[in-house]
Amino acid sequence: MKIIQITKTACLALATLLVNTSSLATPGNQEIVSTTNEIVAKYSANDWFAGSVIVKRDGVVLHQQSYGLADIPNKIANTVDTKIRIGSINKHYTAVLILQKVQAGELSLDDTLAKFDLGFADNIANQITVRQLLQHRSGFDDIFNDEYFATYRTLTDIDAKLPLLIDKPLLSSPGSEYKYSNYGYIVLGAILEKLEQKPFKQIIEHNIFKPLGVTDTHYTLTAEVEGKARSYRYYADRPKDDKTDILENVTPDGGMYSTPSDVAAFYSALFYTDKLLDDYHKTVLASYYKTPTKTWAEIANSPTAIWSSYGGAPGVSAAAEVVVKDKLIVVVLANTDGLVAEKISQEIVKAYKGNNT
Repeated sequence: MKIIQITKTACLALATLLVNTSSLATPGNQEIVSTTNEIVAKYSANDWFAGSVIVKRDGVVLHQQSYGLADIPNKIANTVDTKIRIGSINKHYTAVLILQKVQAGELSLDDTLAKFDLGFADNIANQITVRQLLQHRSGFDDIFNDEYFATYRTLTDIDAKLPLLIDKPLLSSPGSEYKYSNYGYIVLGAILEKLEQKPFKQIIEHNIFKPLGVTDTHYTLTAEVEGKARSYRYYADRPKDDKTDILENVTPDGGMYSTPSDVAAFYSALFYTDKLLDDYHKTVLASYYKTPTKTWAEIANSPTAIWSSYGGAPGVSAAAEVVVKDKLIVVVLANTDGLVAEKISQEIVKAYKGNNT
């Protein structure tokens, strides 16, 4: 039974899925390792895939390996500690922060923007809800307009990006259409800053990074991240092109740096502990922010429940897959692009589920 499916496009690559797959005999750990090695080898042999992969089952690391170069001119290899951009996977961290506020009774998914006095015109602020922002159904356009591209290197925080669309007309009536919008998640970040009266960086560090004890995930400007991989656009017929210095600055919609181990720790804590959300609000997350029709126990014990999250940008490809019942977590972070991380992660999960087609 398909519970959630969000359409993704090549430039944004975020999906949250619980889908049908085949449920054949579960492979053993050694078979998982062998299959993972074969799949990754196909994409790393021609240097398309460079980055790191982790595969965990029930808390045990089955495969953790790095490939290719983090810095081509200086011949610095990727390692499991190399920080790589995760793109729109950021959005799930932001969504968790919002649901924490809902869980605490400080926010409702049906609150409108009017409650937060962010500067939007009344006719917009009175219509758009927090739920619609999470669902990409707010009516906002995406942020990538001419003004953005003319100024984006100077846009270093939420306050700088929020004005880009604050006076622009909506593309559709709130709630009526799905339209992927990075801007909507910037607005969610602005809501969190208004509620907590502190920068988003402090909010995410206090409410996610510190409780999980992760030290290799960084919500900060690219230039300030030590031990990071450069981001390279991949071409089949010519050398890679370094895109690191043109990438957008981090905001709640994307741009964090992390490692597969840290990303796996986030999803492990999210689904298998109460450190981030209680069971009811996990179910809200899994139900695409609608009122749940199933319990978390029903979802967590379903043999067909799979969560997938993707991120992409020039020189960036990131993927996380969770086979929820089996506690299988696959995270692939690439400092190359072309959706290579999600191609790898999807093949690993297909092989795991017995579907090699």
